[in-house]
Formats: sequence, structure tokens, C-alpha cells
Amino acid sequence: MDTIRLEPAPGIFCFRQPMGARYLQFYALADGDGFTLWDTALPGVVTGWQDAGQLGRVDRAVISHADADHLGDTAALRARHPQLKVFCHAADRHWIEFHGVLAQARYDHARADHSFGYDATTLQGLWDACGPDFTVDGTLADGDILPIGSRRWTVLHVPGHSPGHLALWSEADGILLASDAVLGFGPPTPAGIPSMPSTHQFIADYLATIARLADLPVQQVLTAHWPFMTAQEFTGFLALSRQRVMLDLETILAACGRQPQSFAALIGVLNDRFRTWPEGEDANYMYALSGSLEYLLAQGALAKDAGLYTAR
Repeated sequence: MDTIRLEPAPGIFCFRQPMGARYLQFYALADGDGFTLWDTALPGVVTGWQDAGQLGRVDRAVISHADADHLGDTAALRARHPQLKVFCHAADRHWIEFHGVLAQARYDHARADHSFGYDATTLQGLWDACGPDFTVDGTLADGDILPIGSRRWTVLHVPGHSPGHLALWSEADGILLASDAVLGFGPPTPAGIPSMPSTHQFIADYLATIARLADLPVQQVLTAHWPFMTAQEFTGFLALSRQRVMLDLETILAACGRQPQSFAALIGVLNDRFRTWPEGEDANYMYALSGSLEYLLAQGALAKDAGLYTAR
């Protein structure tokens, strides 16, 4: 998989970087004689592009959400560019600033309630991939306007993958910077096959985000792990993302209707039905599963007793 620099629209530069079986994209938006970054990728990625002469001075970074591959190079960039200002949504701020908290509260969230999680080496690797802690300079809220270069970007709060996930919307030319706001059936390999489960977690919010984005008159959608999308392609992607949620809920209810199920057993059920990825990726289903269980419990469709789930 090649590392490449693209320009999907005037003044918007996409840097595509291999990331295991999938790829990662961050975006640099021309802003005067410098750049505003939409996410900062993993440690060494953005600074590596700078070292290669492919990216100039960075004055601002907007972090779409609290995940290592979207914030990891921020501290190194601030060391190079002391004037750099960093922004995010308030709901993700604590995780974005304190990576030990992010590792425990997000990446290890299922351990306390379900005794399930990554092994210690994987968890430490995720923490390390966040890079050093850094301070956020300010927060952005739904409806805020960010003038960047020739565009006026509207800030959209689109939770579901994380509580404070942001997107940026340029109404004038129909461009949406979506990052991981919607996730289809999971980030694809270069061949287009899901390389891991979809990692949405907050189901009611996620479904609301899918519905909201469906109403936007998009022309082009730029994401973190998928090819650029046209309006028609994005409509299909949103439908696929909603279908993923519905299939998970259906599968969980069916399994819990047959016999009481533990969290670990349901991880197995979901992966056995939907896996297109190596078994080493199976644990990543814990986000969608924990969110689905909370959603079904709140609806009264499931009961929980002694760590086991039963359909009502």
C-alpha cells in the first residue's frame, strides 16, 4: 500500500498513510500561508510528511474525536510550531488531553462491567500510539463557523463513535469532512473488505447522526479510512452503517432468546456471523456490543442477571 498525497478539492490536501491492513487519512486545509489540520494522525505521521517537504507550517489543529490515530502527532507538532492552537468538542476533551484516561475509559471500557478487553500489550500499544499528553486550547460546538482559507466550515457535532465526534461541513461546495462519524461495516482493506468490526458505541446517538447526515446536500465526503465518496456513494454508505446496527441488534436478541449469553459469548456470536477480518481483530467488536447491550437494556428488550443477558 503506497503512502500518497492527494488534493480532493482546491486547498484541501489528503495524506494517505498505511495503517496495518487498512489506511489512515488526515487532511491539511490551506489557511493563509500555513495550514489547519483536520486530525493529526499517529505519532510521526504528520511530522514525517513535513520532513519530506510535503507539508508546511501548521497553525491550528481540529481533532475530530478521541482516538490515537486522530491525535497522536499533536504533541510533536506543537514542539515544532509553538503557535499551534488545538481544538475539539468538549465531550471528548478530557480523553484527548489525558491519554491514560483515554486508554482506560475508551479502550478498556468493557473490563469493569464485562471482564473483557484487550491484552496488556495491545492496551499499552494503544496508549503509546496517542503520543504524549497535550493541552487543548479551546472547544468547538455544533453550529460554530470556522473560516479556513476560502471556505467557511460549519462545525457539526455527530456523536456515536465517540461522545464528542465532530465533522466539518462546507455548504458552499457541499464538502463534508466526516472522519469516523459513520463507519459502514468497518474500515476497509485496499480491496474494500472490512478489516475489523465497526467501532460505533453509542447507539442512539449513532443512529441520530446517520439520520442527520442523510439530510445534508453533500457533493463530496472525505473520511479517515474510506475512499472519497460522491453523494450517491455516501447515501449507500449511510444505509450500510444503519444496517450494521440493525443486524447487530437482531443477532444479539436472537442469541439471547435461545439461551442466556455472556458478553464474551456474544462477541463470539457476532464475529462468527460477520467476520471478514483476522480473528485478532475480534476484540474490536466490544464497542458495538457494549453499546448495543446498553441500548437494548434501555428499551426493555433484554434483561441482565449475574452477567448474563436474556431476551424479554
